[in-house]
Amino acid sequence: MTRQPSRWISAGAVLTVIAGGMLVTAMTASAEEGELLSRGKAVTVSSVEGSSYAGSNAVDGDASTRWSSQFSDPQWIRVDLGAVATISRLRLSWETAYGRAYRIETSDDGSSWRQIYTTSSGDGGTDDVTGLSGRGRYVRVHGTQRATQWGYSLWELEVYGTGGGDPTPTPSTPPATGGKFRFAPYVATFIGNDLAGIARESGHKFFSLGFVNGTGNCQPIWSTDDAALRRNLASLRAIGGDAIVSSGGWNADDLVRRCATGAAAAAAYQQVLDGYASDYLDLDPEHGDQHNNLERSIVDRRNDAVRILQDNARSKGKTLRVSYTLGVSPDSGFNAENLYVLQSALTRGVEIDVVNPMTMDFYDGVSGDRMGERSIEALRKVHGQLKGLYPGRSDAQLWGMLAATPMIGQNDDQREVFALGDARKLVAFANQQHLARLTFWATSRDNGGCPGKKTADATCSGIVQQQYEFIRIFQDFTG
Repeated sequence: MTRQPSRWISAGAVLTVIAGGMLVTAMTASAEEGELLSRGKAVTVSSVEGSSYAGSNAVDGDASTRWSSQFSDPQWIRVDLGAVATISRLRLSWETAYGRAYRIETSDDGSSWRQIYTTSSGDGGTDDVTGLSGRGRYVRVHGTQRATQWGYSLWELEVYGTGGGDPTPTPSTPPATGGKFRFAPYVATFIGNDLAGIARESGHKFFSLGFVNGTGNCQPIWSTDDAALRRNLASLRAIGGDAIVSSGGWNADDLVRRCATGAAAAAAYQQVLDGYASDYLDLDPEHGDQHNNLERSIVDRRNDAVRILQDNARSKGKTLRVSYTLGVSPDSGFNAENLYVLQSALTRGVEIDVVNPMTMDFYDGVSGDRMGERSIEALRKVHGQLKGLYPGRSDAQLWGMLAATPMIGQNDDQREVFALGDARKLVAFANQQHLARLTFWATSRDNGGCPGKKTADATCSGIVQQQYEFIRIFQDFTG
């Protein structure tokens, strides 16, 4: 790292001002270093210490304001330059709380990252990192080791280079991020997993496989025969379909409970992802009456594992796309323990592709015969919570991260029934807001085999309906 104290004078002009009681030296870039690209651009951060320390403070040109993170590792700050640029220099003006070890990364899409600089010997002050060679629309400073007991704190983050531009306007109808898994209902593999057969009968080819979990010794196990499920997935892919690997579920003996470290959990997940040739992982941690998989230590270990998996994928030029499926309330959105799953993931530098509230089992006494409306209310609450986690993203971008998973038909609460009309309401709303994904629990219930049954059954919906009628309704979701 090239260190340039404030008293050091380069060929560029020097302007010294007093700001906020501290001596600040601002330097202009030489022609070789390009122009300042980051001033006033959109910023996203992993966390903030408080409302006064927003990420935007680091690019406002005001040396008396700063971004400050929470007091944990890792943390990051990301700048959207508006367009792809060539990066030649970063200037980091640290407050007393600085990064001992950090890396500088670039990305074209904000998802797949390329490392262009790393250090493990930062000593605070002003880090002037020159001679960089990188390209990307997004530039991220990713801290992995704090030098103090506090967080990471930057007065200014300056990115120099050529290119960039005003942030691209959000289109009025942004494309859905779900891709081929725009609609991916869950298959309860312990009921039946003839995936190609379900596809032929229903006309739908993309699913979420529930669930792979633990065996007591950090070894992954499915709720069905592993070899048969692999063969069935191969048959589905042979006709153009595919499936997401999902881990967790109600009262699951969660894989991460049985793994002592994040690295061990990552190895177990990787075994499954490799075996199923998948780069999509859905995580469904729940607080059951036997297993609480939302305990903070388990949540943190799971997210440590995901970060390792995503880093490994990037090192191979790939992207692991991760969704978090979480319980929700129409009145308050995610409660504290569910929201912590996302906070922990962001703190650890996990790239979250989809946030998937389970719009089911509200147990509130008022949602019973209007589950569609209440599902939409829950989604609106979560959208507001995502604003706090991603202050630099637009409303449309946040809607584009969201999914929804109802339980079709009779829910576990006998008063709650998600009817065909509720499905139509949810699909219409999802199309209006361009959600990332829709799913439901589960394909084995999508039939009229037990009309009027007032307890949830894994093999039927409990309402009068045609075979796979919910799938046909959800297929109208276009993103």
